[in-house]
Amino acid sequence: MNTSFRSLRFWLRVKRCFDFSGLFEKKETVSEKQETCCRIVRKLISSPESELVIAPISGDYYIKHRDLVVKMTQNQVHIINGKYFYSFEMPQRIDKLEKAFRVRLEGKVKNMESEMVKKTQRSLHTILDELENEKVDI
Repeated sequence: MNTSFRSLRFWLRVKRCFDFSGLFEKKETVSEKQETCCRIVRKLISSPESELVIAPISGDYYIKHRDLVVKMTQNQVHIINGKYFYSFEMPQRIDKLEKAFRVRLEGKVKNMESEMVKKTQRSLHTILDELENEKVDI
């Protein structure tokens, strides 16, 4: 009885230390069109000309680049170029694309914040200069 308890405890420790879930799952194959779709989305995300938007209620991700619009939902990516509408089911890849989107958008927000801080500092210095140049009668 004591030996089986030790054995169980040992295997529980091993299970906690190692993740065996990937060994038994089948990897889904990605078609050539899905791979092309992923490459398009990654290039649009990394482009400085792209407009990135997240819908607050639905949680959908939108990328607008010239005439091209990409919408990422929970498991789908839609690419619209004005003439054609492409829709891809991508449950195995959507998380990576959404993460890349969020990282890029966060970077844009950080740049905007740093520009705001620079402008604020510049304004504070001009205010101080104006006050120092004024003659104050006491």
